[in-house]
Amino acid sequence: MQKKAALGTVLVLIALVMMGISFIMPWYMNENTSSADDITLSIRLNYYLDHASFETDFPDVPGYSFNGTDDIDYDDESISKMNFVKTFETTRLLAVLGIIGCVMGLIGVALAGLGKLKKSIGVVLVLVAVILCLLAPIYLMASLIPAFEDDGMIMTSDDPTGFFGSEKSTEGGVTIEHNWGGAIGWFLPIIAAIICIIALIVVALTKPEPQAFSIEGPIAPLMAPADQIPSFSIEPEPPGAIPMAQPVMETKPKGEEFQCPQCSKIFIVALEKRPLHIKCPYCGLEGIVD
Repeated sequence: MQKKAALGTVLVLIALVMMGISFIMPWYMNENTSSADDITLSIRLNYYLDHASFETDFPDVPGYSFNGTDDIDYDDESISKMNFVKTFETTRLLAVLGIIGCVMGLIGVALAGLGKLKKSIGVVLVLVAVILCLLAPIYLMASLIPAFEDDGMIMTSDDPTGFFGSEKSTEGGVTIEHNWGGAIGWFLPIIAAIICIIALIVVALTKPEPQAFSIEGPIAPLMAPADQIPSFSIEPEPPGAIPMAQPVMETKPKGEEFQCPQCSKIFIVALEKRPLHIKCPYCGLEGIVD
């Protein structure tokens, strides 16, 4: 396998690993922070593909007793029928397709690098991987905020509400900051798609390994390009010279005759030390003669 093909294989493998890691990372976050008199209260809700995690960070002051993490399973009857839960379920299915796409791309790059698959097919498989990796984050970005609004979970008072955003206000000496947007799990498939694009370019620039020529059956008459066939002419004798018959000399290039396995044309290969890398003058096929 050539170095470029090996590099492409490693890149697609990295993309596959990143798609797998995204299943255990949060895809979306919603965080509220309140600050007053050097005291900060933080509430953060992380949305994973199969559950949500409610995290609080309260200082040790009277009136605030809860500090920790609480998980909410999407299968819980209280939220299982909510629109945002259905959105994450669909996103999870699309993320599975992204993993399948990366597996297809990995196989395509590896086989193309080994010469067992056409380079064009390998490029197409990697392109499919790019598209499938992007489906999940694009769908979540387009569908999650409308799902929150349908469930009555308004992210902000501003209109319209975006997938990413922030609000900050101060009232009565208390500063309240609200941030929301995609988390690391949402970014990983996008990064995986970018890595696959780089792998696609690497595979597209990879040249196939030269293949050895094999000659089977009788060799047809010599067929050399017309501009390589030597021409001869008989010059007239000067006056007074004794006419002499001038033989027409026909020579052939020194070497061995080889028949191209692709176009079946015959050409001459110089007598040089083997193995010898040669190229067909008719169709351009390259190979190695032992």
